[in-house]
Amino acid sequence: MICKTLEQLALGNALGTLTAEEQAQFERLLAAYPTQKAEAAAYIDTAAMMALAASPPVAPPAHLKARVLANLPKQDCSDPPAKGTASHTKTLSAWLKSRYFGLLRPLLTLPDDVKTQLEGAGKEPEFIDPEELPWNHTGVPGLRKKLLRDEETLRIEILRLEAGASIPAHDHPGMEALYVLSGHLQTQGRLLAPGDFLHFAPGTHHDEAFSMDGCHALAILSKPPPPAKAARLQTA
Repeated sequence: MICKTLEQLALGNALGTLTAEEQAQFERLLAAYPTQKAEAAAYIDTAAMMALAASPPVAPPAHLKARVLANLPKQDCSDPPAKGTASHTKTLSAWLKSRYFGLLRPLLTLPDDVKTQLEGAGKEPEFIDPEELPWNHTGVPGLRKKLLRDEETLRIEILRLEAGASIPAHDHPGMEALYVLSGHLQTQGRLLAPGDFLHFAPGTHHDEAFSMDGCHALAILSKPPPPAKAARLQTA
């Protein structure tokens, strides 16, 4: 029960929301259980890192920095990692992986762009070996695909069109981008070779695509937004 009370008070202390009575209770508990001081400090450090990530970088005036350094003991006074540098990002990522961030995060209201930055900073890159993925049938003879990524707004695939096969003409409800990896693709009146890139905007028409020697292409396709729900009228 004591640990739970300490955790609740530590959260409020980090966010500055404790009343005077709660602050006094928090200090009494820390005095009685000094081993918990590191836990309480971790909440404060995490809240500070989140505030730093949400705030725009502002360089202090040169004269202020000089005054501060002049009053410090003569020792190595190297600057802390600047916001946006690799060192700063690594430090921020470490905090975001901690349980303290998970406890503080629901209590804070942040702009959408900052939410995206914070949620992405704690994630690791994902490496995918296409050789380990299966080829899936598409329903079009001679055309198979490997799904590399299926996100909420887009899909990334590798397409393989066998020699002599073709993709029927179709319309694009969303964006489609093709990057030819190998072979050749005849479409839109042009012959695409490895390294060629073709982009279709939403609502455009794609003519039949034919490959004489077979080809592989990287395809990025956006997903159209879901249809808006019709408003329902309530009648008495």
